[in-house]
Amino acid sequence: MRKVGLFTVSTLVSISALVGGAGSASAALDTSPDAITSTTTVNGINVVVAIDNQSGQNAVCDIYGELVGDTERKKAFESGGWTVQHNVSYSYGWDVAPGEYNVYWACWNSYGTPKLIWGSDHRRELSFPSEPGRITVSRPTNDTGSLGSLSIFGS
Repeated sequence: MRKVGLFTVSTLVSISALVGGAGSASAALDTSPDAITSTTTVNGINVVVAIDNQSGQNAVCDIYGELVGDTERKKAFESGGWTVQHNVSYSYGWDVAPGEYNVYWACWNSYGTPKLIWGSDHRRELSFPSEPGRITVSRPTNDTGSLGSLSIFGS
């Protein structure tokens, strides 16, 4: 499995918010269910999960995927413990084996009380629960396997 770390800033306003110190301890925490959200996209074997933090404070986030039907619920891919600043969308990606996966995530305010947790992680007590994303990962149609376009007859 190859991890691909991506950091995207949703708007130029987000950059100025980072430079201006948004997410400081004095920022008010948005306690609405949609203050922190997750979006998952799939392109062939590449899975990208984006976390959008509009909570008013920094958040610490974890993401992982489990193969559907795995009774042991082993993590097929994961990333965690990274901070997503307010007004920023952070993306993380993996190349994973073809199959059907449930994608779980959790983000919590990194300081202050009460500690609130957004997400779909079934292992945590969530303040704002959401359903896990179900994705299907398939081999790209132009993927010819490990031998590539090798031909015994030449090209």
